[in-house]
Amino acid sequence: MIFSYRVRKSPSELLSGTVEADDQRAAFLRLKRLGLYPIEIKRQRAASSNLRELLGRRVGARDLALLARQLGTLLGAGVGLAESLSLVSAQVSNTRLREALLDIQNRVRGGETLSEAMGNYRNLFPPMLVSVVSAGETGGMLAEVFERAADHYESLEELKGKVSGALIYPAFLFTVGVISIAILVTFVVPRFEELFAGFGQQLPWPTEALLSVSGFMAAWWWAVLGGLVAVGLAFYQVTRRGAGRLAWDQLKLEIPLYGTLIIKLETARFARTLGSLLENGVGMLSSLDVVANTLGNQRIAADVRRVREAGSELGEALKKHTRFADIAFSMVRVGESSGATPEMLERIASVYQRDVDRAARAMTTLLEPLLIIVMGAGVAFVVLSILLPVFRLDAIIQ
Repeated sequence: MIFSYRVRKSPSELLSGTVEADDQRAAFLRLKRLGLYPIEIKRQRAASSNLRELLGRRVGARDLALLARQLGTLLGAGVGLAESLSLVSAQVSNTRLREALLDIQNRVRGGETLSEAMGNYRNLFPPMLVSVVSAGETGGMLAEVFERAADHYESLEELKGKVSGALIYPAFLFTVGVISIAILVTFVVPRFEELFAGFGQQLPWPTEALLSVSGFMAAWWWAVLGGLVAVGLAFYQVTRRGAGRLAWDQLKLEIPLYGTLIIKLETARFARTLGSLLENGVGMLSSLDVVANTLGNQRIAADVRRVREAGSELGEALKKHTRFADIAFSMVRVGESSGATPEMLERIASVYQRDVDRAARAMTTLLEPLLIIVMGAGVAFVVLSILLPVFRLDAIIQ
C-alpha cells in the first residue's frame, strides 16, 4: 500500500511525499527510522495520484540519456543532489518522469539514498541505471556515474535508431503494397464481374479465382479485418511473456539475415551494458543479472543467465552457453587476462555497433527490391486477370 505523509525533519523544515508499507503503523516506523517525525500519514485512495500505477512504462533511452547528462553536469559543478533533482525536474517535458523526480527529491530530502528512491520506480528506471547509481553512491563518484550512464544510453539510442531506421522503408513499402492489393480486390474487381458475365464465355482460371476471392472479400471484408485484428491481439498476448515469448524470440533468431542482425544487436547491447556496469564498480554476478534483464531477446537473455550460473571465467562461459561470435569470446578472454575487461567490452560494443549498421543496410538493400518484385507480381496478377477475358473476347471477334 502507498501512504502519503507530512513529516518534520527539523523544527523549521517540513517535508511531504509518499512511502510504501504494509499498513499505517509500518509506514510510521519506517519514517521514524529515517529520523523523521510524522505529522500526518494517510493511505492513498485508488483514485488518487498513485505514481507507481500511473508510471506503467519505462522512460526511453533518449530521455534517460538527457536526464543522466543533466544530473552529471549539475553534480559535477558542485550542486547538491536534492537541488539538482529539483532543477532537472523543472526542465523535463515527460510528465511521468517529472512527477517521479519530484517524489524522488522528497525521498532524498527525507533521508533515503538516491538509488533507494529510484528503486521505488523500477517500472520507470531500468535496473542498469539503479545499479550504477548505487555503485556510484558507494564509491563517492555519482557525477562520473551519471556521465557514463549518459554515454551508455546515447549509444543504445543510436544503435536502436540505426536498426529501426533501416527497417522503416521496407515495412512502409510492404504495408502500402498489401493495402493497395486489398483495395483492388475488395472494391475495384467486383465492378468487372457483371461485365464479364455479359461476355457469355468461359473465363480463364486466374480470372475466376480472382473473382471468387474478390466476392468473398466484398461480402466479408469486415469479418476478415476483425479476424486479423483478433489474431494480431492474440499473437501479441501469447508472445508477450513466458514460454510464448521465448519461442517467438527463438524463431526470430532462425530467420535468415534478420536472426544474424538480432544476434549482432544483442551482442553490442550486452557488451555495452556489461562494460558500463563493471566500469562503475558493480560486481560481475550482479552485472550479468542486470544485463539479462535489459536484453530484448529472451532466448539470448536466458543464455546470459546460464553464463551467470556457470561459475567459470566470462570468456569461457560465453563461448559455452551463448551464440555470440568467436571474436567476442576472444576479446573478452584478452580483457580478462590483461585485467581490462570493461575496456575490452566497450571495444566489442563499438565493433558490433558498426556491424549492426552494415547488416541493417545490407538487409534493407536486399529487402527493398524483393518487396517491389512481390508487390508488383501481386498487382500484375490482378491486372492480367482482369485483362485476360478482354483479350480472349477480342480474339473471338477477330
